[in-house]
Amino acid sequence: MTIDYRKIQIYQGRHKILADVDFRAQEGEMIYLIGPVGSGKTSLLKTIYGEIECEGECAKVLDADLLQLHTSQLPALRRQMGMVFQDFKLLPDHSVYYNLNYILRATGWKNKAERDQRIREVLTMVRMEGKSGTMTFQLSGGEKQRVCVARALLNRPKLILADEPTGNLDPESGEMVLAILDEIRRQHQTTIVISTHNMQWLKYFPGTIYHTGEGKLTKHHGWLYTLLAEEERKKGNIEKAKYYFANAFIFPANYGEGRHYSAQEANINYYAGLLYESLGEADTAKEKFTAAANQPTHITEITYFAAEALKKLGKEAESKAMDLLERVGLADRADAYPNQLSGGQKQRIAIVRALVMAPEVMLFDEPTSALD
Repeated sequence: MTIDYRKIQIYQGRHKILADVDFRAQEGEMIYLIGPVGSGKTSLLKTIYGEIECEGECAKVLDADLLQLHTSQLPALRRQMGMVFQDFKLLPDHSVYYNLNYILRATGWKNKAERDQRIREVLTMVRMEGKSGTMTFQLSGGEKQRVCVARALLNRPKLILADEPTGNLDPESGEMVLAILDEIRRQHQTTIVISTHNMQWLKYFPGTIYHTGEGKLTKHHGWLYTLLAEEERKKGNIEKAKYYFANAFIFPANYGEGRHYSAQEANINYYAGLLYESLGEADTAKEKFTAAANQPTHITEITYFAAEALKKLGKEAESKAMDLLERVGLADRADAYPNQLSGGQKQRIAIVRALVMAPEVMLFDEPTSALD
């Protein structure tokens, strides 16, 4: 068994993210982690590669006991894994070859001819032949992610962890990345664990589904219901489509009630064909433009504001910070660090950061692309 978790507790600091986790992955299995932003998908992945500690009855990954593993043993375990991230984590001012060669050298490949051969092999596997000398900043988003998959394959991993690998890609590029991962799984019996908000992958590349929500991880075989819902929607049987889609995912009994941002009812209506994307327009001005970033910078100051803005505000900074945090519903998280926040909370902090100097216009570059 590739992964075997039993009755595991997962924390971020003192805050329990997931309780009594039972999670298993077999060799060659495709597993999806779905659920709202901040519900624990990334935290679960981080425990698997040892960035976050966990506690409980059993936590084994590739025969290593995480509950007993010393930090000095982590590099050897990680060399048996490949990791693919939403934000790529490539060295931007270097070539594709340099990025891949850097990893091979760092993981003990001493022979240059062997390194070069392996780089050619993985680039062929991800359909990136001929791109070895290309600088990574010259690549499209889809090409960058395929390089990330190639990087993950370098040490012939038994397990690949992919955290929102298609979150920043267009549908065509995202489908190619998933197709490559699925092909690797089938040809090499590699276990693939993917966290995602994109439900169409469950339809095109079926696998085992785990849902995170309300502090729990639940196993669910929802892809069949998703297929049934899509077929009923095409036939015009809206109520049947809603029924199947509601059963495809683990919603609480009151899924249409409670927190207004949970969007479960909206999801059901959308997939049943009753709700469609809306378009909006925004006025523009000639000056005082400011932007809220797509992916907020990692800021460790508890007020999260840019240093220059704080200097200009002087003594008013703290009261201004608390006022803005209250406006976005995060006053109670003023003492939190960014790595303790969900994606949605981070983006609200980015909005606060953009509001510091009271701009007349705000520009948003795909502010919701990585959110549920």
